[in-house]
Amino acid sequence: PNAFLADPPLDDVIAKTFEAGARGFIGEVAYSVGVFRTKNIDDILFQTTGRSTGLFANVDETRRTGFESDARGRFGNLNWRLSYSYVDATFEDDFQVLSPNHEFADDEGEITVRSGDRIPGIPQNQFKLITDYNFENGLNIGLDVLNNDGQFLRGDESNQLDEVDGYSVVNLRARYQ
Repeated sequence: PNAFLADPPLDDVIAKTFEAGARGFIGEVAYSVGVFRTKNIDDILFQTTGRSTGLFANVDETRRTGFESDARGRFGNLNWRLSYSYVDATFEDDFQVLSPNHEFADDEGEITVRSGDRIPGIPQNQFKLITDYNFENGLNIGLDVLNNDGQFLRGDESNQLDEVDGYSVVNLRARYQ
């Protein structure tokens, strides 16, 4: 946003997290896996008040539960890394939020968020592949692939509108030294 209004008094965010995981090697392949669950009390949420203004306010409780994995290795001159994460990020209380530009906003410019609605801007599934091939003559060619699931846009905390479609980004790069 280009301008902010005065925020209401904000409480400190308290995060309670449980995390468990493992990392190690299977042969020449390094791996890590982990599961997590974080409950935020008095999480801070940006609320829009118009086209380019907004404020921050506390939300009673949010939760992020998920799984992360990563593997990397080398095959000859090829270095590779593969990772996947799943994040279920949800609001855990019912509340009203400012969103005056929302299609379903009431006369006060608010929408109703229900417990279990997904937090906007956080894709549930994310996949990454990164590769680099080193040629003997100093040339390096790399390929990166990133894939994100669909997600709700900020301003649609009530999840009433369609998700934005997922997307993939492919980068090809070269370096010579």
